[in-house]
Amino acid sequence: MSTRLATAAVLALVVLAGCAGSAARTATTAAEGEPTETTARSDASSADLPPGVSPDGVANASALVAAHRAALAETGYTYRVRTAGSADGSFDQQGTARAAVGTNHAPIRIRSVTDVQSDDGTRRIRSDIWANESVALYEYRTRNRTVYDKSNASLSPDGEPVVGSTAFDVTEQASLARLVETALRAGEFEVADVGSTDGSTLTTLRATAPNRSSTAFGNVSTYDATVVADERGRIHRLDVTVETDRTGFRYEFTLETLGGVVVEYPAWADRALATVAADIDVDSADDHFVVSNEGGETLAPESTVRVRRGARNVTLELNRSLAPGEAAYVYFPADGADPVIGDEPPTEGEADRLDGEYRFVVAGPTGTPLVNASFGFETASETETPAG
Repeated sequence: MSTRLATAAVLALVVLAGCAGSAARTATTAAEGEPTETTARSDASSADLPPGVSPDGVANASALVAAHRAALAETGYTYRVRTAGSADGSFDQQGTARAAVGTNHAPIRIRSVTDVQSDDGTRRIRSDIWANESVALYEYRTRNRTVYDKSNASLSPDGEPVVGSTAFDVTEQASLARLVETALRAGEFEVADVGSTDGSTLTTLRATAPNRSSTAFGNVSTYDATVVADERGRIHRLDVTVETDRTGFRYEFTLETLGGVVVEYPAWADRALATVAADIDVDSADDHFVVSNEGGETLAPESTVRVRRGARNVTLELNRSLAPGEAAYVYFPADGADPVIGDEPPTEGEADRLDGEYRFVVAGPTGTPLVNASFGFETASETETPAG
């Protein structure tokens, strides 16, 4: 679905992170605002360092990320992400996301606000995503519209996504593991500090130059990153700033709490569950259009097909369900009447020829768009053969 894909692109900017705030606090640490004792040490042995880290820096990024993912799975936790992206020197996207995660990375709920700047001004997108081991539910809100959606979801305990899967990856969204690994591989990290806070040993890693063997961010001119990890490998902070010849962006991540997390089930969940996960396609054929269900769930009656032809805008309602493999046919009658939708294509001479521009929006019973399609055809005057 186009709405989900567009929002996924927004969330891709809102999920890798870093922050200059404090390390995560557990349910038994001092209350926010109370001082905690931090002791800097410079004589730490390798045993004090996170997995995959040596006194010289990051020796094995995969080992550090695997430890981060495994340690987080033991407790519930919350994190915050702030992002900013720019193109040609002007910031055009900024976002903040907060996530609450249960034990073993599920369930998870991510709420984000993203401001996207364009020539038409600033557009604010609010998203709320809840997911468990099998289903992901989505609510997207803009200034004048709210859309609900759902998709399959899955866990990837070993950190490797299922090849070919389009399911919402709960483990990745919960731990940000693959994104963290990308950041670790993109810079030349060194150990900047080792200290103790609330009984944990925290190692600070710094990178001020890109790893030239990495192509993760393209042609990088500036790479500045700070990572703070505990002795178990949990990443408490990640702050990454990247500049290339055309773009720049910053990710700020903070692991805020460990333990004592309640992941609330959203009040709007039933609306998302009622949406249809169907692969709907619209195509043209001779003098009509074909709306087909290519797979997934059955499109229920009361779903709609909105058709626009020039300034003419008509909404048609399905009078039956559309199961996978089935199709409905839309055409404009030759007598100039409003378009109709039926179970069979029009007979010869029954439909007007296709010319000009058309736009289709197919939506499920709840109004959630499933597909947007546009078509353009030559007008009659352009196809006529001049006399003589």
